[in-house]
Amino acid sequence: MGVLKHLIKIENFDEKIYKVLKDLIGIENKELIKDFLEFYQLRAELTGDILHVFMFFTHKNAFLKIAEYNLETGETKAVIPKDKLIQMIVIENENLIKEAEKNINRSVSIILSIIALITGGIAGYLLYRFIENL
Repeated sequence: MGVLKHLIKIENFDEKIYKVLKDLIGIENKELIKDFLEFYQLRAELTGDILHVFMFFTHKNAFLKIAEYNLETGETKAVIPKDKLIQMIVIENENLIKEAEKNINRSVSIILSIIALITGGIAGYLLYRFIENL
């Protein structure tokens, strides 16, 4: 029954997970995750009074447990040392930027191809009309 008590107490589960991540990296490093927070793949599992928080790291290609949060006491226990976690988050941020650049380049290529197709169609139509009027 304790699990239900804690689930009712938590108003926004996602915010609790983000708060645990912010507590882990500390206030001095909050700028590190500010722009990337919505892109991280975070997951949590509740076992008794303990909320287990996992984060997906693309360079490891796996979810790794980063923290355990005690819902009864409000205490956060880091599973990965802070320095190593920050280093892994920096690598993850770089991978997210590379992936975003790839997606932007792919989108630009698609848009330019569509523009070229439309321009070619218009040029072909105008050439057809010009030849037809001769």
